[in-house]
Amino acid sequence: MERDTIAVILAAGEGTRMKSEVPKILHKLCGLPIINYSLDNTAKLSWIKETLVILGYKAEEIKSVLPSSLKVIIQREQLGTGHALMQIKKDLEGFKGNILVLCADAPLLTLETLENLYQCHKRNNAAVTILTAILDNPKGYGRMVRDKEGYLKKIIEELDATSLEREITEVNTSIYCFNWPELLPVLDSLELNQKKGEYYLTDCVEKLIEKGLMVTSFQTKDPYEALGINNRLHLSEAESKLRRKILENLMLQGITILDLNSTFIDQEVKIEQDTIIYPYTIILGNTFIKNRCLIGPSSCVINSQVETDSNIFASFIVNSHIERETTIGPYNYFKDNQQLK
Repeated sequence: MERDTIAVILAAGEGTRMKSEVPKILHKLCGLPIINYSLDNTAKLSWIKETLVILGYKAEEIKSVLPSSLKVIIQREQLGTGHALMQIKKDLEGFKGNILVLCADAPLLTLETLENLYQCHKRNNAAVTILTAILDNPKGYGRMVRDKEGYLKKIIEELDATSLEREITEVNTSIYCFNWPELLPVLDSLELNQKKGEYYLTDCVEKLIEKGLMVTSFQTKDPYEALGINNRLHLSEAESKLRRKILENLMLQGITILDLNSTFIDQEVKIEQDTIIYPYTIILGNTFIKNRCLIGPSSCVINSQVETDSNIFASFIVNSHIERETTIGPYNYFKDNQQLK
């Protein structure tokens, strides 16, 4: 497949609602920084030519944990999503393809949904294709305003919406696929929203409609994919959803997990077939557990390798290598391959 699309990850915001000195997108979700999920998706999409990350707040701190090969663009003033895309014009000079706009704080998006969004965009030869979702509680999201025939008229931000528009449950997820040459002229004509002091990217959509260009949308089947992490409650909700998915995937690969509600396993953990995980077990970081092991109950394994046919009962293992056919516990503590009292 032709690599005709540049991914642009918006990551410049301060994230004040997290109430933290740590940048929002560096908070951990199932063991990985939130931004890693967007980066992982773009790395796996066969039609992505390059990924750009737009940083602003604590840019150097965030940049220090990103791959050195990644292209970073600095948005020195955080004046909205439209202003963020203005920052890439120089880097995309002469580019004739599409851009996929992603939010760094939306980690639950799946590859399947992004593939469907892209295929919808290509099939319709669209100027923009917008990912939408139906939410029971759409508070905080921009609403998709349509005419009687179902055609999109505009996206209205909640701050600017009427009481009737706020009743709309189809929302903008802020994920877009744009045709860059068609977006560029309307991006240059954006005006500052006086209420919020920002340049809205959603205004570009309305301008494309006014020009008579093709504007389409694709609705995600799972509304949780639209979840943006703005505070600790959102982080906990995303953690719960993603951890459940991790456990279900492991079980489908041949691992027995006796209690989903009391088992916590990070994204990067690897476990081989016929291992059994007992309740109240936590497995974190870069951990590899091989075949036919018994882990738990009440065990914690962090950044360790456990060889085949080993048993760990009610014990704590950190940065250690447990040899084949070893039994540990109950109530042992191993750190750096040493048993501690």
